[in-house]
Amino acid sequence: MLEVFNPNSPSLWYGLLGLKLYFAYVPLFFLGYGLLKNESDLRRFLFLNLGLAALIALLGAAQGITGTVFLSPAELAPDIRELGGVIRTAPITGEKFLRPPSVFTSDGRFGGYLLFAWLLGMGATAYFFLQHLPGRKWLLLILGLIMTALVLSGVRGSLVSALISTAVIVSVYVRDIRWRTVRMRRMAMAAAAILLFASLSVVLLWIVYPQALAPRIAFYQQTLSPSGSGSELTNRVWNYPVSEFLKTFDFPSWFLGYGTGTCSLGAQYVTRILGVPRLAVGVESGYGNLTLEMGIPGLLLWLVWTGALLTAEWNVVRRLRGKPLFPLGFVIFWFSFITLVPGMASGLTTENYITNAYLFLLSGVLFSLPALSDTLLRSQPGVSTH
Repeated sequence: MLEVFNPNSPSLWYGLLGLKLYFAYVPLFFLGYGLLKNESDLRRFLFLNLGLAALIALLGAAQGITGTVFLSPAELAPDIRELGGVIRTAPITGEKFLRPPSVFTSDGRFGGYLLFAWLLGMGATAYFFLQHLPGRKWLLLILGLIMTALVLSGVRGSLVSALISTAVIVSVYVRDIRWRTVRMRRMAMAAAAILLFASLSVVLLWIVYPQALAPRIAFYQQTLSPSGSGSELTNRVWNYPVSEFLKTFDFPSWFLGYGTGTCSLGAQYVTRILGVPRLAVGVESGYGNLTLEMGIPGLLLWLVWTGALLTAEWNVVRRLRGKPLFPLGFVIFWFSFITLVPGMASGLTTENYITNAYLFLLSGVLFSLPALSDTLLRSQPGVSTH
């Protein structure tokens, strides 16, 4: 709030834009906390969001297979013209393919949404298996569709993050498995089914649409192989994020920043509509842009807030261990972690609107899960909530 009045900011309009981006979605936390009163509410919530994700993934997969960006105007507005469908090329073999945006303005936003959908789908599927609820097969089909869209998206960061997250989540799911209990057998079945359907979806894609999958596999292999001549792995994972953050200190007022909103997405509208001069500041780093907006004190406060939220969420996850809602709770915590820690290395969380909205909504849902879990256990005869 104080940085709205930073003397380095050319206008308060930037500050108002920044406040909207940082605070507009906070009420979703309280909505998520009060949204679910019983298991039926939770099941409807999961199916609604994953059903929507399935439709969005299907549209993106269709664009990736056909190589045509439909549902978009022939010519984009000047402010977002560079965000449309992007043609990528495998650096060694020269194979080209379209990175589909689906219903989003950019392919990167589509990839970020698919990562969220994959994580939520994993948590929902494990929960449905543990409770032996109807609809498990539909969730597995949705997961297969999401994985297909992830592979076709061409967004390496989202695909690699999904694979790493899958390894982490499955290892957490099976860590304490003891085959003597029905619950643990169901957990193992859920983990195996998720891996099986994800693999089968890619195999089916290769059989039916090899021409769509082949250039993407070549692109992934040639740019992510550590020893390949076209490898970008080290650069994208470490060199580029670090160099972009270090560029922050090339600007003279980095210590106190230039004011809230001055590096925010949407500043072009403030400049064009209100005639406000635009500062030529900004880097491709979430932490870097936070520093340029709010200075070192703002960056430190952001890190404190991040640590406080993740610590509180982890304490909730620990309370859920051994209960049916533990898989869903852990996935929400993991989504918060990858969004607020590694995700901030490449861009401001507040500027990815869908991700930001789900961050606060699902955080509220997570804090409501212990009470909902106790309600579920009380409904089972002879089961204690302690």
